[in-house]
Amino acid sequence: MIIGIKDYLNEELKIILNNLNELFNKVWSTAKLRSYSEGDTSVLDELWKALVNFGLFEFFRDAKPRDAAILMEEVSSRLPPGIVITTIIGAVATGNELGDEKYEGKLKISISSTANMAPEAHRADVIVIGDNLIWKDDASVKPLNSFDNSMRWCQVNFRRSTKVGVNRDLVALLLSAAIVGTGKPPLELSVDYAKKRIAFGRPIGAFQAVKHKLVNMALNIELARSLYLRAADDLKLAPMALDYASRIIPNTIRDSIQVHGGIGFTDELDLHLYLRRSVTLSKVYSFNVDELWESYDKSRAREV
Repeated sequence: MIIGIKDYLNEELKIILNNLNELFNKVWSTAKLRSYSEGDTSVLDELWKALVNFGLFEFFRDAKPRDAAILMEEVSSRLPPGIVITTIIGAVATGNELGDEKYEGKLKISISSTANMAPEAHRADVIVIGDNLIWKDDASVKPLNSFDNSMRWCQVNFRRSTKVGVNRDLVALLLSAAIVGTGKPPLELSVDYAKKRIAFGRPIGAFQAVKHKLVNMALNIELARSLYLRAADDLKLAPMALDYASRIIPNTIRDSIQVHGGIGFTDELDLHLYLRRSVTLSKVYSFNVDELWESYDKSRAREV
């Protein structure tokens, strides 16, 4: 279960999270993610069908921002192909231009704020760049070799587009939750490793330096989570939650690599998969956070 979040879960969400974890345990793994990164789309087809049958996308239709963010954290922690993450964000944050199909799993959506660039656009049926809605047939898409090839960046050149309403605060909220989700498994792996790895006749978790690092990792994740939960109740804070998660979670995952020592830097462990995903998610949508903080400080000053 998610660390420190039990009090925020209603009974419906508890059931959904438990069943979702069972589904992922049956149909998904980091081994399949590696296979997808190398071009095996059959594993995506299998997972996508399972998620549609589960009703994952449908849940986000009427979900409150807090419930949507909590569920996004859990989905992201399982490292599905990046198109799953961008489709959820695109479905929740766009207007009615895509109709009900976006909640029925009939459309794969890529979303970005970077001109002519979008993650997983080569897998998408529709691409949203800024406020431009681009159908696959109206664009040429070139996938690029990327830091995270399970969420591959693509160059997008489009011939025509229509305007679409995008709630950028909801984009920021879900992205911040997704980034926090990538930090949880490395922490769990590090705690488990620190209990089992013996050095100088003792588990390395008995050494104060390792203890402090693990505690700091847990605090970083909890602080980032607390901020996105606060932002779920006040969406104008969501870009700040995204900014904080984007800076703190990748560093936290790097700490997990250090806890594992030399083996942590190898391809044998999955830690680098979480690091790559967290960094990629942090680049999907950009905000001028300094301006947002300044605006927020001014509004607080007026309230006082």
